[in-house]
Amino acid sequence: MDTARIFRKMSQGTSRDAISERVRQVREKQRLEERNRILARVVLKRQGAGDPAMRATCGLALIVFSALCLLMSTYAIAISKIIPKTGVWFLDLVADDVYYCLLVPLIIIPSVLVVYLNWLGMKFYRHN
Repeated sequence: MDTARIFRKMSQGTSRDAISERVRQVREKQRLEERNRILARVVLKRQGAGDPAMRATCGLALIVFSALCLLMSTYAIAISKIIPKTGVWFLDLVADDVYYCLLVPLIIIPSVLVVYLNWLGMKFYRHN
């Protein structure tokens, strides 16, 4: 509320205590809004969200890492069982391993459970 409106109310017969209380409330609200703006700027600066180059670099690193993990797990689960021994000790070691072939079917049920619990938690958070 601006000062002109406050003085108009004062001239209309509103008590001085009520006007001073309203001025105090308005100033407190402005102080809180300014504090929230400053905090938002600090949080964004800490997170690096304001720097487009940093966001692009992190996004690219995430995509490369995800593609690398996908290729390695695809080789360990499916491709290494189809092709013959390569002569490279690490690739042959992965081909002889049976753990990763069993890991994929066994991880489906816990993954579904985690996705459901995540969805349920977000529903509780949004509706409370």
